[in-house]
Amino acid sequence: MFFFSKKEFLIDQFTDGLIDIHNHLLPGLDDGSTSMDTTVEMIELMKACNITNAYVTPHIMEDFYELNTQLIGDRFAQVQIDIENNYSQHKGFMIDHASEYMIDSQFETLLEHRDIKCLFNNYLLCELSYFQKPINLEDILFKMISYGYQPILAHPERYRYLKEEEFIELHKKGFKFQLNLLSLSGFYGSDARQKALYLLENQRYSFVGTDAHKAKHLMSLKDIQLVKKSIKFFEPVLEEHLSTFTV
Repeated sequence: MFFFSKKEFLIDQFTDGLIDIHNHLLPGLDDGSTSMDTTVEMIELMKACNITNAYVTPHIMEDFYELNTQLIGDRFAQVQIDIENNYSQHKGFMIDHASEYMIDSQFETLLEHRDIKCLFNNYLLCELSYFQKPINLEDILFKMISYGYQPILAHPERYRYLKEEEFIELHKKGFKFQLNLLSLSGFYGSDARQKALYLLENQRYSFVGTDAHKAKHLMSLKDIQLVKKSIKFFEPVLEEHLSTFTV
């Protein structure tokens, strides 16, 4: 019993570094970083957590933020220049930009027109409403795959309406699941934590991400501890993540 009760810090597992594939580092675009100073602070905190690089993923969703691939790309280029000129120690930290796409009617239009900016190659990060499952989710999933994308469902543990059998079905039909690391701490509530542990133990996760919107999230990440049993389930997820996303 003592063996399984002993805890380890989660970030100590990132000894080989980690590329974050889900965050809101770009300033002034969505509900993430509000300024360049905040972005730099977040980068420094990420590095303190052994996160070596990041793909930045602002929200694209209907009726919010009015963002598109062009606007995000322009801001990314501006920030890269600012970092090179004023924060050269962080040059190269941001590898590229993508987006976290809400699966809504706008997303279906973007998908039809192939107006999508993926993570590394064809990995498409998307999310669902927190209130209800899209009625045509399976059809959209099939369409994403048929167009050559590999869909990644962000933080599935935070969708309260999804039942265990629905997780398994979505996984079988082609979604890869991305764990929000803070979910393991109870940061998003006990329901999200329980679902995260369930999905972890049933080997449904492929990737991890901070989903950091502010410095507070990264400060909390440093404090996460897991029992050795959970660490063992986390190891293959980290291995797949590291083998997929490399510099």
